[in-house]
Amino acid sequence: MKLKLKKPKEKPITLEVILQNERLKRGWNYKHLAEQLALPNITAKNVKKWEYSFEYPDLKTIYRISELYQIPSEILVQAKNNGYAEGLHSVNKLFIKTICYIFNLPIKAMVIFSYIFLYILLPLAGVGAIFLFASKIAI
Repeated sequence: MKLKLKKPKEKPITLEVILQNERLKRGWNYKHLAEQLALPNITAKNVKKWEYSFEYPDLKTIYRISELYQIPSEILVQAKNNGYAEGLHSVNKLFIKTICYIFNLPIKAMVIFSYIFLYILLPLAGVGAIFLFASKIAI
C-alpha cells in the first residue's frame, strides 16, 4: 500500500506582495512609484499603505499599476481579493502592521520580534514575577 503525501496548498498571492515585489525589483522607492503612476492624489504615503494593506488601490489605480508593471489587471484584482479572503485585517496582524508602519520597520522584523517577545521574554518575565511573589510570601 502506497502512502500518498498531500501537497501543501500554496498560499494565494496578495496584492500587497505583488506591489512590494515589483517595486523592489525595479529598485524604486514609494515616492518614485507614486510619480510613475502619474495619478492625481496618489502619494508615497498611499503606496506604503497599500503595501502594508491599510488601504487598497481603487480599480482605476489597479489598471494603471497593471500597465506600469505589465501584469494583467485580472491578476491584480484577484490578488486584491486574496488579501481580503486571507483576513489581513485580523487584530494581531493589524497591530504588527501598525507598529511596522509607525516605526518604519519591515514586517518580517516585527514578526520575528513578536515571536521573541511572546515565547522568550514574556515567559521569563512570568517566571521572575512568580519568584518575586514567592519571596514576598516567604517573608
